[in-house]
Amino acid sequence: LYWRKSLMSQSSPSPLLFLAGFATVLLVAGIIIFNVQGAPTIKLSRAPNAQPATSRNIQGLLASSFAFFTGHPTAKVTVTEFFDFQCPYSKELAPTLQKLASLYDPSQVKFVFRHFPIRETHPYALAAAQASVCAKEQNGFMNLYNLFFTYQEDIAPESFFEFTDAAGLDRTRIEDCVANQRYQEFILKDLSDGQALGINGTP
Repeated sequence: LYWRKSLMSQSSPSPLLFLAGFATVLLVAGIIIFNVQGAPTIKLSRAPNAQPATSRNIQGLLASSFAFFTGHPTAKVTVTEFFDFQCPYSKELAPTLQKLASLYDPSQVKFVFRHFPIRETHPYALAAAQASVCAKEQNGFMNLYNLFFTYQEDIAPESFFEFTDAAGLDRTRIEDCVANQRYQEFILKDLSDGQALGINGTP
């Protein structure tokens, strides 16, 4: 998870106080990076040509004009999650992020959701990510996000469209979008950006 705080608002009260006691925090070029202590992750084998991020390009790698987000686009603090729909630890984190979102003014804190499907261990994570991105066309990303994590054990190709029905989405539109891999390049961009940031597991 990454927090980004504008360098122009250093004197503002920080909503990061809740991190005390359970997170390690490092400030690099305006990016607040933290790892929850003791939190387990599902890991991805690092690509041999993946280069670690530097303080100069962290903000560029975190930025995504396509990713779904909640909150105001120019919020002072940005929380970016890289997640996998089949990762049990991403599932555990999901309600925590929603709780945090309810605690802070949306004009001050923005939550960004980026995909990190670990296909080595989660064979349906990429397809689930595609379905959720396709759901953006119908303003249904969060509905599908919540359903996928609530019923994570049921994620499988034959059940994807039961999820879309439950989310109140047009099944035909989602099916066509997924079949044509309309947004796969954006999902793979999330994955490559995450690897460049040094991320090798979720969440």
